[in-house]
Amino acid sequence: MQNPQLASIGNRLLAQIIDGFLIGCLTSLFLLPLMGIGMLNHSSNFSDDPYMLSCLFTPVILPYIFAIALGPMLYDTILLASAKQATFGMMLLKIQVVTTDGNPLSWGASLARALIKYITFGSCTILWLWPFFNPSKQALHDLAATSLVIRKT
Repeated sequence: MQNPQLASIGNRLLAQIIDGFLIGCLTSLFLLPLMGIGMLNHSSNFSDDPYMLSCLFTPVILPYIFAIALGPMLYDTILLASAKQATFGMMLLKIQVVTTDGNPLSWGASLARALIKYITFGSCTILWLWPFFNPSKQALHDLAATSLVIRKT
């Protein structure tokens, strides 16, 4: 790709904040009904019975783990591998993710990018400062997927 206009770190951060808000809302919409179902199914006095307490939260724990851990990765993977090449936050800010030669990300590259992005966010957030020291403004997940975040033309 010849001289792409790279997205600013500020735009990337703002897109991530917007996406985090959207993912949080979607996760809440998914989990709140499950919590209500658990309470309706076990509306008796569960505070005296540890088994009843575990039954209340069991229908919520696994979907919660799925939604919190895998939801953001699926969101990024699906949207970045789509024709738009951007998450909803990126679309609002008119930025997109492409390979270093300007092509759309493959499903595999999109998945690898999302996995590394969320694993490093959860385990070593300081790696998210990498774009400040990289001339192509690439974070570790961009380097792994050989991708760039660019301004849409």
